[in-house]
Amino acid sequence: MHRRTLLQGALATAPLLGGLSGCASTAKSLPTPYAVTIKIDDGVNPDGRGQPAPILVKVFELKSSGNFETADYFALQDRDRETLGAELVNADQAIMRSGEERVFKREAGLDSRAIGIIAGYRKLEAARWRIVLPLKEPKQTNLYKVWQFSPSEQNVRIAIRKSGIELLPSR
Repeated sequence: MHRRTLLQGALATAPLLGGLSGCASTAKSLPTPYAVTIKIDDGVNPDGRGQPAPILVKVFELKSSGNFETADYFALQDRDRETLGAELVNADQAIMRSGEERVFKREAGLDSRAIGIIAGYRKLEAARWRIVLPLKEPKQTNLYKVWQFSPSEQNVRIAIRKSGIELLPSR
């Protein structure tokens, strides 16, 4: 009788344990989604008549920032793949106008560690045209997907001012 009870108990719990093993995750980490909000101040990038001119803004997702921090503006604008090499994961760009706001959203690659941003000021020497920001490390997963949580989005706010690119405090 005791053997029959043990056998019934084992048979009853086998599907439950099998179901839990199906929840096991093979992934080691999850990429962090990020959103970069860029706001162009009024009157930025004046032309020869003092009127605000459109400005090219480029957002780079980087594995490291060494090449980005040493490259000149035109190499990053025109030849980003050659200039950044294996450091470059993704790049997005937009021509923005005075007063405009735009959000650049992505899910960071597992090897991505930084976001680089450049702005094409008419007078590059008079403005801070480049900024580098760290990305959060990928979130490590736990053993069972039953308790798995997605990483929270990293939000970055940037202002393009007359004096250059500026990181704004988080909301």
